[in-house]
Amino acid sequence: MMQRHILFLDFDGVLMIRRGKRYNEPSPVAFANLRMLLEAVPTLQIVICSSWRQRYPLDQLRTLLAGLGIDRSRVVDVTPNHADNNRSDEIMAWLEANEWQGWVVFDDGILNLEDGAQVRPYFRTGLLAAHCYAAMHRLGMVNTEVYP
Repeated sequence: MMQRHILFLDFDGVLMIRRGKRYNEPSPVAFANLRMLLEAVPTLQIVICSSWRQRYPLDQLRTLLAGLGIDRSRVVDVTPNHADNNRSDEIMAWLEANEWQGWVVFDDGILNLEDGAQVRPYFRTGLLAAHCYAAMHRLGMVNTEVYP
């Protein structure tokens, strides 16, 4: 079986940055960084945990991301919707129901997950290269040894 690494992806505050009181602007930098991460980690697949999954079907979300340069085949699923909208529990439910080798979450909210599982961008800047590096580290894709 091929390795399968999972990126749980929120939209608002990660890919859509906040200007004023609303998340209304796709960040070209955030999308470029996400494309770079997907290129660097070919086994990485996206599971959408954003509240957008409650308003739009998966295929429409794939189309939206594809329009911004994300390969639609890398967007494989959405997390389940729980009545209490507890995103941490929804992520854990998805992990329990599926096979995977490693996982990481991009979400600007505060989640109750194991240490290092969440990479938390700032909602006004969105996803930066440093967040992608942290995700690669979490997935074991970065050599962290320091050479003399």
